[in-house]
Amino acid sequence: MNIYFERLKEFWESKGYKDATKFAHDLGYNRGENILRLARSENNEPGMMILGDIMKKFPDFDIYFLLTGEKKNNKYQLPAEKIESVNANIEFYSCPECRPRVKKIQDQEAEIAKLKDELLEVYRSQAKKETHSEDSASHGEDTKRIKAG
Repeated sequence: MNIYFERLKEFWESKGYKDATKFAHDLGYNRGENILRLARSENNEPGMMILGDIMKKFPDFDIYFLLTGEKKNNKYQLPAEKIESVNANIEFYSCPECRPRVKKIQDQEAEIAKLKDELLEVYRSQAKKETHSEDSASHGEDTKRIKAG
């Protein structure tokens, strides 16, 4: 039997679930196949989407135990706002339909950053011209005063 399946089974049983189907259903899956596929082969591993869904539903889920089989007594707990942020990102990036949109947003954010840099450069250049122009005008008035004096 797959070690990840065994560890997940231990977790869902500790939460009162009798089988993988009910556990998977409460995670938002239509059937238990997403969890049961782990039991089919020693080489199958849980995907990021499943791990994200488990962590979102059960903030106390010990992913360290799932991966290593060791329970940590001093498990680090993220502050609630960080957990929400992580959960939102996991959900956002794990959605297959979202990936092209995420890529488009990232490309647009990169373009915006580039345009901001170009705009900043234009402002700096303009400021240098104005400073140089003021210095020249000031220098010209000083020269007139010297000649007139």
